[in-house]
Amino acid sequence: MTWIQLRSRRDPAVWGPLLLTLLAMAAIVLWVQTELDGRLEALEATADSDPEGATSQAVRLVRWCEVALCTSTLLFTAFLARFFQLAGREGRLPPSGWWSLGAWRVLVGPEARRLSRLGLSLTLLLPALTAATIFVTETLLRSLLAR
Repeated sequence: MTWIQLRSRRDPAVWGPLLLTLLAMAAIVLWVQTELDGRLEALEATADSDPEGATSQAVRLVRWCEVALCTSTLLFTAFLARFFQLAGREGRLPPSGWWSLGAWRVLVGPEARRLSRLGLSLTLLLPALTAATIFVTETLLRSLLAR
């Protein structure tokens, strides 16, 4: 494998994007956790007085999570597909431009093209696995609601 070093590992251009990504992901996780906690508390409060209403609220919450899963998977799949498409075209992994933010070295040559084809084919599994997860979730919901 042929590697080209772009910058030192001590360079802020290497660890800066990683740190910003981690902070953004932590903020998103905290927001989702807060949102779900509020919804679950409301669900528990209505479960005692109105069990059917609580069931319908729980089903809506599960379906809201399914929509969030589908949306995030499709966005991530599109991002990864473009990443690996450009990497295959350029013969460089990661591709040039803002795609290589945080990279301190790049893989070049036929190995990069081979890995980008592999990455592109594995990226196509994401929507299929998401569809399978939603199918199983909906099947479980139907079986629970049928009782």
